[in-house]
Amino acid sequence: MNRLLPGNQLWCPYTGSVLPIGNCSPEHIIPLALGGCDELTIPVDRSMNTLLGRKVDGVLANELGIQIRRREFAVKGHSGKIPQPTARVASYGVDGRPAQIQFNGKNPLKVWDARERRVLGEQEAVGQSLRFQLHLNMIVRVRFVAKVLLSAGYSVYGECFRHHADHDAARRFMNVSSFSDLELALDQCMARGNWELIPKQAWWDIDDSVNQELCKRTEGATIIMVPGDDGMLLVTVGILGTWIGSMTIPVDVDELPLDGEHDLGHVTTVIRGRVQRYPYRQYVALSFPEEVDRLALPASIDIEPKGQ
Repeated sequence: MNRLLPGNQLWCPYTGSVLPIGNCSPEHIIPLALGGCDELTIPVDRSMNTLLGRKVDGVLANELGIQIRRREFAVKGHSGKIPQPTARVASYGVDGRPAQIQFNGKNPLKVWDARERRVLGEQEAVGQSLRFQLHLNMIVRVRFVAKVLLSAGYSVYGECFRHHADHDAARRFMNVSSFSDLELALDQCMARGNWELIPKQAWWDIDDSVNQELCKRTEGATIIMVPGDDGMLLVTVGILGTWIGSMTIPVDVDELPLDGEHDLGHVTTVIRGRVQRYPYRQYVALSFPEEVDRLALPASIDIEPKGQ
């Protein structure tokens, strides 16, 4: 979709500003380090792109749990290297000797003794009690989902998203830095969210369980967009076969495409470096074959179910 405006300018969904094309850089809607690819990009404000890459994408990609999944999926990112997930604040043994623990997928863990400055042999490590700290930045999931909502929303819906969706609400969430900021954002706008690792709040009354399961059944990254009759756009984001979060923002549903490749909504996936796009109705049916007859898929689209 051509988004070039008069005067060689572009609209940035992250800032809401119209900028000279020279001030923009390509943003990976799903970062390479989280299973994205060069095919799924959109031009955004260069400085904001750099900031969010450091404060949001980089923080999430370097969490231990995410690094373990990156290793499982062999996701290299910009470095070109598969990460070696390591708990750097750890201990082992009855006396709690300081250590670092490296997770190696199906291979045995590697335990590095910080006092002796060496890796334990396999026989030494057998039977040792291991303890480590897992630091989770829960707010970064809020920011990441909001960021993907903005870039993917404009990528999928173009000018309809720019003029008929409350992207300002998503920016409030993209820019939070604490739970108090999050509470303030919830008070000031109609956007709502449900995020991995954050207890579901009483005000989240949307059943996004199917979308969560779709993220877990997809061998890669998933962006699901479903306009609702309630005037809200539900966006669900998954990376590396796991659900990260769901958000809603107000939208003028009547102005969005609702048929063809947008039948009931739209799904964008990145699997093994390739982008695939589906009508939401069909993607649900491909993942839940028992629902095919009830959903009455459009006959014009032929995509093989997963695993064939």
